[in-house]
Amino acid sequence: MATNIRKQLTPTKEDLVASLVVCVVAIPLSLGISMASGGSASAGLITAVIGGFVVGILSGAPLVVSGPAAGLTTLVFQIIQQYGLEGLALAAMMCGFIQFLMGVFRMGKIFLFVPKPVLEGMLSAIGFVILAGQSHVLIGSDAPKSAWRAIGSIGSSLNQAIGTSGVLNPVLLCGILAIAVQVAWPKLAKKYSWLPGALPAVAIATLISLPFDLPRVNFEPLLPVVEQQLSSLLSLAWMSRILECAAPALALAVVASAESLLTARAIDTLASQNNVSRPPANLNRELIAQGVGNTLSAALGGLPMTGVIVRSAANINAGAKSRYSTVLHGLWIAVFVGLFPFLLAKIPLTALAAVLVVTGFKLVNFMKFFETMKHDAIDGLIWLTTFVAILATDLLKGLAVGIGIALVLKSKQLLERLRKPAATDPVKE
Repeated sequence: MATNIRKQLTPTKEDLVASLVVCVVAIPLSLGISMASGGSASAGLITAVIGGFVVGILSGAPLVVSGPAAGLTTLVFQIIQQYGLEGLALAAMMCGFIQFLMGVFRMGKIFLFVPKPVLEGMLSAIGFVILAGQSHVLIGSDAPKSAWRAIGSIGSSLNQAIGTSGVLNPVLLCGILAIAVQVAWPKLAKKYSWLPGALPAVAIATLISLPFDLPRVNFEPLLPVVEQQLSSLLSLAWMSRILECAAPALALAVVASAESLLTARAIDTLASQNNVSRPPANLNRELIAQGVGNTLSAALGGLPMTGVIVRSAANINAGAKSRYSTVLHGLWIAVFVGLFPFLLAKIPLTALAAVLVVTGFKLVNFMKFFETMKHDAIDGLIWLTTFVAILATDLLKGLAVGIGIALVLKSKQLLERLRKPAATDPVKE
């Protein structure tokens, strides 16, 4: 009996290896997503540390890795633009509290009944916004504040990058190289296919960029960021701002909870395919863990988080057996940031933009839309309506439009689903 307990409390060799793999995958993704959201490099890393160490301990889906998510990028950017960083912190803390209450009152399964074409349309719209905005950063310009403006001005940004000489500047060359490495990585490095191409892409682009004067990551040590955030929250006019930030907090809670719980279900399936023995995800406990993580992350200067599919899949594919791999990956990030901050400051912004351009392209997934239209025209219409509505308004309004259209067009099917167990729908990062 004592031996079995000791085994459960001791990380396996597979967990240690998997935690290191997830650490090296999470660092560039966390940096890129944070900066695309309008946050700082430090904010993304704080989120990753808390998502690993705190959420990993509490999680109802032990193999799911939490951290900054591409699926929240657009919403977080909009909140920062409208309410500022203090407003984002308060909205994220309120989001965490809402998630905690939903978990306590066992509301986890509600999010599994959100129609799949609505979620796919939402993720495609988010991917489109990321792709449009980060294309400018890839070139060496600032990302415009709207997707439509980003599309309209891409030509002028490209002309500035090429100049009258017709020669690509080093920023764009490094960005193109980083994209090429990500695309070619699965074929060129088959033995390391379990490692997403983001890490080698950023590493190679960083090495190539060293002789050039390129825009790079502006990294601040984590402890001063945490101290500043706590000081800012202590001086905040709480009551007036709580009312102001209630709507974005609810939007964050809905989107983050849906993505986290659908990721948990998808990882259950992947774990089964990899013969990893574990009980099914406890969705209500996962909501509680996400709620605690979001509240703590916001209080310490981080961003909103979700469970994310790419890092979670890398965790399983690297051999993770328990929650220790997730917890340890958060610890390794903290150690790396503490010991080697100068390495982070060498990363060119164009390399992180390249990671996000590829991520955005995968999220858009127009081929999936055409497949959906061919299989079920109503599902395709719901997908397209959600996609267009989000781009025309914002994430929360567009999501509401998509759900409303789905309820009207698919009411009979939705009622039938409520009488059956929910299916597993993977969510991309």
